[in-house]
Amino acid sequence: MKYLRWLDRITPDIAEQVGEKAWVLSQIAQQGYPIVPGFAIATTAWRDFLSIIGQSEPSWADLSDSAFYVDVDSAIALRQVAYHLRQSLQKTPLPPEWLTEFSQGTQQWSTPALIIRPSLTIPAYLSHHFTGLLRSRLCVNQPEALEAAIKQGWAELFRARSLLTRQRLNLSLAEVHLALVIQPFYDAIASGVAQIKGDEAQVIAVWGMGHSFIEGAVQPDRYYFDLRQGKIKHQSLGRHPLIYELSDPIDGEQMLQINYLDEDRQQQAILDDTQTAELCHWLQNIPQIDRQIGYLEWIISRNQDGSGFYFTQGESKHRHVLELPTPFMSAPSQEVRGLSAASGQATAPAYILSDRAEKVAPNQILVAPQITPYLLTLLKQAAGVIAEQGGLTSHAAIIARELGIPAVLGVENATKIFRNGEILLLNGRKGTIARQPDYPPTPDSSPKPTPPTSDIGAFPIATQLLVNLSQSCSTNHAALEGVDGVGLLRSELMLLDVLGKHSLDWWLDPEHYDDFVQSLTNCISLFTQEFAPRPVFYRSADWRLPELRFLLEQPPPKKLDTNPILGRRGTLSYCLDERLFEAELRAIAACQASGQHNLSLILPFVRSVQEFVFCRDRVRKFGLTQYPGFQLWIMAEVPSVFFCFDDYVQAGVQGISIGTNDLTQLLLGIDREQADLAQRFDERHPAVLNAIQQLIQLARKAGIPSSICGQAPVQYPELVELLVRWGITSISVEPDAVRTTHRAIARAEQRILLEAARNACR
Repeated sequence: MKYLRWLDRITPDIAEQVGEKAWVLSQIAQQGYPIVPGFAIATTAWRDFLSIIGQSEPSWADLSDSAFYVDVDSAIALRQVAYHLRQSLQKTPLPPEWLTEFSQGTQQWSTPALIIRPSLTIPAYLSHHFTGLLRSRLCVNQPEALEAAIKQGWAELFRARSLLTRQRLNLSLAEVHLALVIQPFYDAIASGVAQIKGDEAQVIAVWGMGHSFIEGAVQPDRYYFDLRQGKIKHQSLGRHPLIYELSDPIDGEQMLQINYLDEDRQQQAILDDTQTAELCHWLQNIPQIDRQIGYLEWIISRNQDGSGFYFTQGESKHRHVLELPTPFMSAPSQEVRGLSAASGQATAPAYILSDRAEKVAPNQILVAPQITPYLLTLLKQAAGVIAEQGGLTSHAAIIARELGIPAVLGVENATKIFRNGEILLLNGRKGTIARQPDYPPTPDSSPKPTPPTSDIGAFPIATQLLVNLSQSCSTNHAALEGVDGVGLLRSELMLLDVLGKHSLDWWLDPEHYDDFVQSLTNCISLFTQEFAPRPVFYRSADWRLPELRFLLEQPPPKKLDTNPILGRRGTLSYCLDERLFEAELRAIAACQASGQHNLSLILPFVRSVQEFVFCRDRVRKFGLTQYPGFQLWIMAEVPSVFFCFDDYVQAGVQGISIGTNDLTQLLLGIDREQADLAQRFDERHPAVLNAIQQLIQLARKAGIPSSICGQAPVQYPELVELLVRWGITSISVEPDAVRTTHRAIARAEQRILLEAARNACR
């Protein structure tokens, strides 16, 4: 066989070809250790495949000669290069004879699933930099899926983070040997990790597959071994509310399923006395090879007779330098991880919420399946928020950042993992939650330093810096002193305060309609008066049908909200039922009539010129166009705006606000509310950046202002310079991002001026 090397037959002369993991597994297998069988695809296959790609891709030809250079200081350039390299690799087919060789190897196993693990050989002193850098892959045991997974395994070395690491270490491609270990993926009764340090070893164990520990969903059992005496020094039980198991049947990429354990099984120790003695025996007698083995992963497999251990992978001591902690009398707290949605830190009791509003004491960490409109009002008095659903640009994340409370979203089964009243340490910046035995010690009463006031006036900028708001309590933020106005006043969250205990239907009834308009007028006035004479752009309501269900006494049929990304939201909803929109126009007109001439309107999610004309006619009906300061803008977030831009301007659009959140999800086809897709939801995708650039240039050509109000400039400050170069009129961000965005704008403008001055001197 040209590239395939069976794990139980690897000899020292080919160790470099198969990488660290394959070499360690082979050595312990040849000493009688039970391993999950498998084979390695030698690094020569990877290098030969790069040469094949290089025949049609010039950049790959340079890469294979180790002359390739990436500007890792430019995040955009780095990601674009990494994306191009991976796409080129993945679209190039494997030679048929290679795929036949690999497929014949995997067909010897009856398991429906395979795991592909990268196995590196690199200089030992640099190896710790690559720990955890390259991900393993699961796939079904079929030739087409195997081919894709192999190429994905090779492509791991060309992700942005891998390119950055290699270049920072000045490590050429010639010094990196990448092999792949292919093994059957067995379902496990239990699994775990053993770390060995001298005469001591620490073992962690979980029920089922180890993904539950990796995802932070469980607290593992821990066992501390004295290998010299061959016995356990200490053991502690963890907490196992759930278990990851192999799906049955396996459906495409859905390889694993989550099942919940009953209370009896949760109380059981994972390893009994016989199993701990067996594991201790194996760890005592680790074979001595050319390097000391310090890390082993194991399973107790459902696919084998008996209940013995099977080792799945191993690495030498220098690859895992984690210090073993001192044993505790109780299990150490295990962090649960989610999506970091709002920074900050809080230690407080957990309160498990349903989808409906409840009476909740202040200063608690709210734990909910999702943050629905009714629950948003509770955030004002909460210490923090944890939710099972929601992404970085969801309403829950937006309001948490505006209120300044930490938020971690996308925490799978959070309402089942945590219990009412237990003390949690919520770290919004890291996206972690950890159980605490009690509140931390009360800090001393010495005076705390006063937060610095806004200093953005010291760096004047030409690009307008605006702020996104929805809560009147946010207007006293110190950073707002130097902003140029409100670029996005979100009506949905403001309307919740107006609705109070009554439904939207109740308020829109003629008997209560005038009171509703007056309350909404008062809310809007809080912002226009606070910021006068600076402009305030009010975005009219953009409720999605799933959210409206919590606001209406008689919600629309369930079949209408099968796709909440689109549905009947935005200006289309006004065409179908104009009552709420007319109430908003009456409130805006009342503000204008009272002398608040700094108020303008942005229409959300406009799909067509016809929808805009419908709204424009009603704006004229209420006399808003008679006020010189009033402007009618649209959110540029539906891709059809590109193709009808001139028609919109001719129909009366006076400005655009680019909503990168919706624009990104529509261009890439990714739901921004799904936390598990957060890594794929990237506003820096070339298609998104190209769309933003086109919109800005179209606005400049039409002579109307352009603003951007999505999360992109905050999450990726490097985009600010691009926006300034393209000619954006204003950038609107959340209060906490005002200072950093101002500095980013100032640096961008100074850099552009400096370049112009240098060019003029040539």
